[in-house]
Amino acid sequence: MFSGLSPHKYDTEFNGGTQITRHHKPGKTLAVSAVRERVAALGRSDRALAALRRATVYSVGAKHNEFTIITSIVNPESKPGVTATASPVQELTQKLEATFADVIAVTRKLNFADVKVSPSHVQRLFDDGTIFAITKNSLQELIPHGPNVDVSDYHGGVGVVLRNISPPETVAHLTSRIRQMAQEPDFARLQYRPFKVIPLVYAANATGKGSAPVTAAVVVAVDDNFLYNPDDSGKTALWKQQVAASQWDIVRTALTTSGGLAGVNSFAPQVATEARLNALIAVGISLLLIVAYVWIRFGGIRYGFGVIFSLVHDAIVAVAATVLAVYIHRTAIGHFLLVDNFKINMTMIAAYLTIIGYSVNDTIVIFDRVRENRGRLKLPLTSKLVNDSINQCFGRTIWTTFTVFVVVMILYIWGGQGVHGFAYAILIGVFTGAYSTLAIDSPTLLHAKEAAKRALPAVPDDGQEKANESALAR
Repeated sequence: MFSGLSPHKYDTEFNGGTQITRHHKPGKTLAVSAVRERVAALGRSDRALAALRRATVYSVGAKHNEFTIITSIVNPESKPGVTATASPVQELTQKLEATFADVIAVTRKLNFADVKVSPSHVQRLFDDGTIFAITKNSLQELIPHGPNVDVSDYHGGVGVVLRNISPPETVAHLTSRIRQMAQEPDFARLQYRPFKVIPLVYAANATGKGSAPVTAAVVVAVDDNFLYNPDDSGKTALWKQQVAASQWDIVRTALTTSGGLAGVNSFAPQVATEARLNALIAVGISLLLIVAYVWIRFGGIRYGFGVIFSLVHDAIVAVAATVLAVYIHRTAIGHFLLVDNFKINMTMIAAYLTIIGYSVNDTIVIFDRVRENRGRLKLPLTSKLVNDSINQCFGRTIWTTFTVFVVVMILYIWGGQGVHGFAYAILIGVFTGAYSTLAIDSPTLLHAKEAAKRALPAVPDDGQEKANESALAR
């Protein structure tokens, strides 16, 4: 289903590439078209970043202060014995920071005591008091000249002292940077730990406290699944490595990382190919399981054949509509219909699977009515019987389609960029699911019956004649 498509129709999840998120300074906003033009201009001016001319750009939220840029640029696979050159993704981020320097908020690199000590030397940090275990309820009892702040909620956790912070930074910004770093992919393996940044020393020129920058602070955090236990030396050593060292790594990385981009996620082509294959397998398995379910429920393989053709049709039409979007999204019709350059990604796969589920639901209602009209005596399956069953359920089909259409249309227009593509595919599926049940499922059911009839012996004996009548009735 997906193998014949152009690579440009896949998102970074399926084609490999980089997704970049940017936050603007307060009061600095740009229209999506202006951001897209700057990105495309960068691609035209720099041959190494030519892929930016086809980059996808969309706004997150209604304030136009956060944007996501998706491009096919990715770091090449490293090879043994080959010296790595400059990273394309690193060059991309640097050029984007320079391009949007007038509107993005740049994060400064901070220096502080022991900043060069790696997490592997955690014992050294304990020896000089940079890291300590929280064994008291007051911070004043844990560090010299510390404030009388209650830290009982972090008992059994770890404290990280930041001394000589340069340039001074506010507690709010320190907290935001640490929180964001804890959610980055490099630390995703760690369970999120509640933490708090407590000011120790405010900058000399600070006016008041609260929002003033600090030159010293302490970060307290706790992992409820792994608390400090001084009575068990084995667990203490393990706690230092798994809790203290990792917390120092998060804090150190968060405060020494500079840049103006909120997030950079890169997908290697090998991973993307595997994700694409898994998506195709998921669609295939769902189709097979639905056919098996219909076969078992209605007691005949012909019902399964009736379903499979319409479901494949619905999925192919939805994929085709996604591909069509690339040709019309910049035309007058595309602007009028709010069509974007939709990409095939995990969200779209979820939409295709939803379409399959929606379509089969309507089909089962029709097939159930066919079975009821045949009754316990299992009357012959005729065109009139199927047509009567469709007419009896026609009102239900129209009203169900209309109500689903209204809800999805609202989601499509006002749901935001994150679900825009999903709603687009579902809108297509609502229409195809409605007519495919009537125009594909039911005729296929009758065609399968006629094919079975033609396959029976032309001149049956008495015993075989009864068996044939039974087979045709099923």
